[in-house]
Amino acid sequence: MAPRSYILCTAPRSGSTMLCGMLSATGIAGAPQSYFHRPDQTRWACDLGLSGDAPLDQIIATVRTTATEGVTGIRLQQHSVAYLMDRLSDKGATDPERLENVFGPLRYIWLRRQDKVAQAVSLLRAEQTGLWHRNADGTDLERIDPSRNNGYDADAITAQIAKFEAADRAWLNWFAEHRITPHATTYETFAEAPQKTLANLLTHIGYTPEQAQAQAGHIPVPTRKLADAISDDWTARYLADVLAKRSESP
Repeated sequence: MAPRSYILCTAPRSGSTMLCGMLSATGIAGAPQSYFHRPDQTRWACDLGLSGDAPLDQIIATVRTTATEGVTGIRLQQHSVAYLMDRLSDKGATDPERLENVFGPLRYIWLRRQDKVAQAVSLLRAEQTGLWHRNADGTDLERIDPSRNNGYDADAITAQIAKFEAADRAWLNWFAEHRITPHATTYETFAEAPQKTLANLLTHIGYTPEQAQAQAGHIPVPTRKLADAISDDWTARYLADVLAKRSESP
């Protein structure tokens, strides 16, 4: 099978930035990014260096220029799916038809995080500190203005866990509705064996196992884990809070 373009279906704080960096570094898997991150077509255009009123077809054509070896990679967050499909409503009768009519034959990858407490803590810490990603050498990769609300907040963690769980359910429902069988992996698996995970994904999109191993084996991890002692403390406190509430329940 010839290599195919792909959609990386994911949620924030799932390791997708690290994975996108490694996929790009192979030179054979496009340059996957969240080109359609916000439900805002003007923002899509501006993020690609186009004028804010650029038509959708120009935005799509620009995304396709990121292909390498004919493969385009796209990272798609669940919260953007409905808006993107609405913009592509004239491209086909179903979501997969619309995507394939625009980007060609596709494979799907689903990256999720099993530890939802750690995922929620990671998101809240990023929002509060403004530091979202760090390069492997420790320098900032992505830093924005932090929020004003700082400190441990059990209710905020609970709310974010619910959002992440809802996103997982929404992806599962979307896959089932459209009879899509994605290559599913987790943050935990990826963090444990990044090059092996990368090779499996390259095989999924159509490269031979030998090609995948050859390309993935030398790719370094481009980002550094952000979790620190504060993150660990928040996670431990939250788990203790949950256990305490359960013990108090009749």
